[in-house]
Amino acid sequence: FFKNVSPTAADEGAAGETEVSLTLKLTRESEQTITIPFTINTDDDLAATENEDYEMVTTSPITIVGGENTTETSITFNVTGESKDEYDQTITFDIETGGDNVSLASEDADYDEGTYPFTWEYTITDDDAAPTISISSEASGVEGANQDVTLTLAAESEKPIVVAFDVTDGTATSYVDGTSYDPTDGATEPQHYPKADFKFETTTGTFAAGETEKTFTVVGLDDDIYEGDEAFTITITAADDDATADINEADHVTVATGTATVTLTSDDPKPNVGFLNTGFQQSEAVENVTLQVKQDRESGYDIEIEYSISDNSTATNPDDYNIFGDNTLTIEANAAEYDTDNGYWVGEISFTLVDDLLAETDEDGNYEDETIIFDIDDLGDYASANAYQTTTVTIIDDDTPPETVTISAITTASETDGKAVSGYWNSYNNAFSITVPIDPDQDEQVKLTGGTLQLLAANTDDNEFTTLGDAVLIVYEALPADAMTLTISGTVFEAHDSFEEGNTIAIKTRITDQYGNYTDTEISETTLTIDETATTRQTVDTIIAADEEIVAGYLNGTNTILNVTVPLLSSDATLLGGTIQIQAKVTVSNALASVGALYTIEGPDITDGAVVPVVK
Repeated sequence: FFKNVSPTAADEGAAGETEVSLTLKLTRESEQTITIPFTINTDDDLAATENEDYEMVTTSPITIVGGENTTETSITFNVTGESKDEYDQTITFDIETGGDNVSLASEDADYDEGTYPFTWEYTITDDDAAPTISISSEASGVEGANQDVTLTLAAESEKPIVVAFDVTDGTATSYVDGTSYDPTDGATEPQHYPKADFKFETTTGTFAAGETEKTFTVVGLDDDIYEGDEAFTITITAADDDATADINEADHVTVATGTATVTLTSDDPKPNVGFLNTGFQQSEAVENVTLQVKQDRESGYDIEIEYSISDNSTATNPDDYNIFGDNTLTIEANAAEYDTDNGYWVGEISFTLVDDLLAETDEDGNYEDETIIFDIDDLGDYASANAYQTTTVTIIDDDTPPETVTISAITTASETDGKAVSGYWNSYNNAFSITVPIDPDQDEQVKLTGGTLQLLAANTDDNEFTTLGDAVLIVYEALPADAMTLTISGTVFEAHDSFEEGNTIAIKTRITDQYGNYTDTEISETTLTIDETATTRQTVDTIIAADEEIVAGYLNGTNTILNVTVPLLSSDATLLGGTIQIQAKVTVSNALASVGALYTIEGPDITDGAVVPVVK
């Protein structure tokens, strides 16, 4: 039996060998040679391994030679010291039956097994600390490439080791089904957000006994997003295996370096940003207008855009439009601003147009549409310029001036009968008038009521028209037959800059509606030549009778016509088309009386003199 003073346990030690002896006791001496067979039980899961954890010095069977007069012997073995973390291990020795000249004490009723055991268990107590574990990653990798994450044990262990992974996104986003989108999946649309940057679906790492290194894969997800380099962290903690509830694996390891940073290097270019095109047209009747700024690829950054209105714009703020804000706009990061209809990301400049009822004109008075020219001044650090950094919004003017009309001929007036001559202004004239049709199509009543008519006059040599007289208010309801007659007095006419003897004056009318839009008619079908000076007095040249017998100075019975030669001043062009009336009297004291018909002066008469026939 084993003597109860035999050791039952001891630390294995960090190195070398430690000798251990277990004492066997005989109940009495024997003259005969005794052999004691023994075995080592290895059925226990935690049984120590011979020649690895210990080495036997004593071999079975043990022999006690007869006559040695001893009742004790021993089983000796050496425990191997090491630094590997292990479970406490047992060496169980069993004294077997079948030895020579000996039997187990338990076979004798006088010796109970509790006091005289034939089995002895020795425990090699592990005195090594749990190994440490660290996690490491590659320095960085292109966003679409896979990267390795490595777990390393500082020392080998006999015990199973489990660590749990915990992923913290940081600037990179992990793929979680139902929470983020895989950009490499064909079903992922540009407007889907957030898009994942990587997959790491491993939740635990397990080391079997003897393993010291394990590698796990981070799957990079390639995308088309400009986002800069991104990173996330993986943290490890000691954990238990749920399948082995009776083993506390978390006690088998100590975390040294518990966090690794994984960097995904972006290989996508900056998005191109700018207007859609060179410009578009918009009616001023549309109050709210949106101007889009296009971004051609997704970005992980907010794009801050500064813009301005060019000095070359012909529209003015606030007369023609109103822009709100501070001339900046932001296209937010990722998919927030994606336009699904057009397939790009957008920012918007919003403004309103002023529907002013005023027909727009340039500085020369010509009607034209107005423009707002937008210039992008700065795109910040996260975008490149596309081809359209300037765009023009053309405001289509929907305000038309009044319809043009054909005004009447000029009608002059005189207090002396017969002195009003078409096309001339003579010293007898005291006024002239022109009739202006108003709204012949009957569709401009609203705009014309409250408007004005203004006569314009100019010398035909220069056609520089200026106002003549005062503007006349249009009172639509009071118009006779939809026309208005404008009369200019001689005093007003003669005060005009173009009025000068010999000038030919053209007249037209400016029709202005109540909003300030105007139309100038064509000039009247007649002009007025200024001729207020009588021709130079001349002396009648000859009076010659015609027909039959002609006697100088006499009108005889054979004569039927007197031809009176009247010299004319060739420098007076106003005589052309004028008239000559021959007058005569019998004696000096009598009054002159017209004789013969009124003669119209023709071209040759001015140079050669007019021969006026007086019928007898």
